[in-house]
Amino acid sequence: MATAARGGEMIDSSTVDEVGEDVGENLINGDPVSHAWIDGVSDWWVDNHPIVITAETENTPSDTTMDRDRLVGHGFSEADIYDPDSLCAVWAEG
Repeated sequence: MATAARGGEMIDSSTVDEVGEDVGENLINGDPVSHAWIDGVSDWWVDNHPIVITAETENTPSDTTMDRDRLVGHGFSEADIYDPDSLCAVWAEG
């Protein structure tokens, strides 16, 4: 799983000072990593575009990693996927 910003940059302002804390709280509360990242770094003032990309295989549902992988000890954690044959992406528009 990779987390980043679609378009390559995240905007910094005083309204995003807490995003690390927000992502961490979401993870500890049991949110999937993908949801924790997108919710945690989205902001009401700046137009960030958080994205999550996961590797999948045809033998697993496309949402296996994206919607189920959580912080170890705080819910289900998907095993590493070796030899993936597809990618899945989800992002937010600010």
